[in-house]
Amino acid sequence: MKKRTILLVSFLVLVFAMTTGCASKEYKPETVSGYDADENTMILNQDGTITEFIADKFDTSSYSVDALRTSIESEITAYNQSNPDAISLSLCELNGGKVYIEILYKTAEDYSAFNGVNMFYGSIADAINSGYNFDAVTYKNFEGEAFTLDSITTDENTKVFVIFKDYNIRAMQGVKYHEAQDTAFNEYEISPAKGDGIHSVII
Repeated sequence: MKKRTILLVSFLVLVFAMTTGCASKEYKPETVSGYDADENTMILNQDGTITEFIADKFDTSSYSVDALRTSIESEITAYNQSNPDAISLSLCELNGGKVYIEILYKTAEDYSAFNGVNMFYGSIADAINSGYNFDAVTYKNFEGEAFTLDSITTDENTKVFVIFKDYNIRAMQGVKYHEAQDTAFNEYEISPAKGDGIHSVII
């Protein structure tokens, strides 16, 4: 099946240098998650599901938002035929030259399979067993103290989230540790250092 990353590169991220419109500061997208910031963000919900919130420039001279919505819905329908109720689109609308999209994923595995982009959300032990290596990662808590993963006290409820995109990360249950180079807005949301391409938080 055609990956939605291709869809977004081809249609959504028709990032237009020639576009002059900008989103209204008063605009608040009506999202299911309640999230209305103007940044691409992964939201880790309390029930283990993951919400992808996209806010990106969109060139309406090349493609319409209705056509984009139809394309995304078609991709989701095809995926859900083999994975019932795994993915749903709750928002796709245009405002001031930007498109706002909200997609709910049942699991990180669904996100990875649908987008062709690695993502992990689970226990640290399972992450390591899956081949993720955190030896070179330095984490910080919200007091600014630095830790390596093996020095962090964990329990059966501790989870790690890994994403291979420069998206903000918002954990509704709170973030305990974030990578040292990333910026913490607060105890729930992290802004990644751009260009790294891979980011993780301990929850």
